[in-house]
Amino acid sequence: RIDMQGPWRLDVTFSHAVGDIDLFVWDEANNRPLTQNGSNVGATSGTDNERLDWQGPAVIRLFGYENASAPYTLNLGPR
Repeated sequence: RIDMQGPWRLDVTFSHAVGDIDLFVWDEANNRPLTQNGSNVGATSGTDNERLDWQGPAVIRLFGYENASAPYTLNLGPR
């Protein structure tokens, strides 16, 4: 849960070779990723690390692509 007001950036640092991690802004009311203009709000690349720019309080969920796992580091700060 991120309780930061205003714009923020979340970086998830990991090695894609160990496991692919994706992250989403979570819609708790519907128990699924938040959608905007028909797309999930999040970061889902096929490379090392993910970055998400958002604003205001939010719930974030991380998933291993196809149940992958890897150690990761989170870094949250204002934009």
